[in-house]
Amino acid sequence: MITRLTVELLEEAGGCRREITRFRKAYPDGVDITVETCVAAAEEWPWYWAAGHLLGAYGRSEYRQVERTARHEYERAQRTARHEYERAQRAAHDKHAELKRAARATAELGKTVRWILAEYRETERLAWAELEKAVAAGFAVAVLRYGIEVQPADWEQDDEL
Repeated sequence: MITRLTVELLEEAGGCRREITRFRKAYPDGVDITVETCVAAAEEWPWYWAAGHLLGAYGRSEYRQVERTARHEYERAQRTARHEYERAQRAAHDKHAELKRAARATAELGKTVRWILAEYRETERLAWAELEKAVAAGFAVAVLRYGIEVQPADWEQDDEL
């Protein structure tokens, strides 16, 4: 069972030149796939591509289950953040209507909305980072359980097993 990812495996799987060059710089001798190494590089590599091209059917199935759960959590966090953003935005607009007579109303609204938007974006960024970590860990677990099975470069991954 293969659990070490190398430039040769990425080339065999049809990886793009840019990603292979980045991988070669980061891991010139390859890297052993572990949950720790994948999570540490969660935002650095295209795990969706890796799962589709480096996992066999059982590995992809397990990966997809983890990815679905992680995506559900991301969407939940994103919805919550969006709801809070919209609630705060409505409150800011209500405040703006109250302050409209004052010359500083536009500046106050702009500051409030920028702050709210920054909070929303940070929450969404953190939720996305958690999704990426979960996806990376799912890939590592699938590799550790089922090994790497390089798929042909022209192979189209199945959506359902």
